[in-house]
Amino acid sequence: MKIDIVTDTFAPDVNGVAMTLGRLTEGLKRRGHRVHVIHTGETAGPGETCSPSVPLPGYREVRVGLPEPFKLRARWMKKRPDAIYVATESPLGKSALKAANALKIPVATGFHTNFHQYMEQYR
Repeated sequence: MKIDIVTDTFAPDVNGVAMTLGRLTEGLKRRGHRVHVIHTGETAGPGETCSPSVPLPGYREVRVGLPEPFKLRARWMKKRPDAIYVATESPLGKSALKAANALKIPVATGFHTNFHQYMEQYR
């Protein structure tokens, strides 16, 4: 299968979500799937695309992806994946979910971090 993963964090970021997605990506590849990761990092490795982002207020090491509905839709019309996994439901993730649904591409989402609760610690 061709699987796209959309996330606000990925290697070389050091956090639980990035590590989990790294393991997921490698596991899928070992099973013969073609995986492409769309993330908010500054550099893209093979099988990756960078998406515009801004630092998360109060936790500048984490970047929040900006919505890219037209860019994602254009990409998926040209290189249609069999499935999409949206790991972080940020503005980027929500636009990915909307684009996938519009194109009738199977999509699943994950809830890895409760940012509302997490950010309470930084007030």
